[in-house]
Amino acid sequence: VAAGFAAYLPVAAVKELARRRANRIERQLTDAIDLATGTLQSGCNLTQAIATAASGASQPLKGEFETILQRVSLAMPLDRALGSFAERYDSEGVKLFALALTAKSQVGGELAPVLRSLNETLRDRWRQQRQVRAQLAGARMTALVVIVLPYVVAPVLAYLQPGWFQTLADLPLGPSILFFAVMIQLTGALWI
Repeated sequence: VAAGFAAYLPVAAVKELARRRANRIERQLTDAIDLATGTLQSGCNLTQAIATAASGASQPLKGEFETILQRVSLAMPLDRALGSFAERYDSEGVKLFALALTAKSQVGGELAPVLRSLNETLRDRWRQQRQVRAQLAGARMTALVVIVLPYVVAPVLAYLQPGWFQTLADLPLGPSILFFAVMIQLTGALWI
């Protein structure tokens, strides 16, 4: 069990770091979309709008936009430049942004209303995610208390009534039962 947990921990840590970086990009993307929309409404083209958004963004989004601008200036098609951006970040917001820019650049038409609508969708999504996280916080705290409680109560009981645990230790299957109970509880904790 410990070896399985030790093998799982680095993978989970890397996935968590990637998820946090994608969330940070997506949060920055909403402000960048506002800048790009304003730039497009003032009569500038898409490249100028991305450049304006890059100048107003902070890292890591600023670096991503600058990379997209470099690739487009070297005659890479916009869909490929945005595709690599969407592949690096497993985020629905980034994928929707790349898809909207690619579709509008190929089909034509006004991009500002599409970006405004996309931004409203992203902001609503973030609002709902914050609400769900707040509602789940109480359930997580309850689960943590239920997981920790036996390990807090057992030493107190062993101190107050040492005969209870001695009876368990004297049984032939006592240590095995105790080990099995702890493993089941740890498995439940990982599942939760």
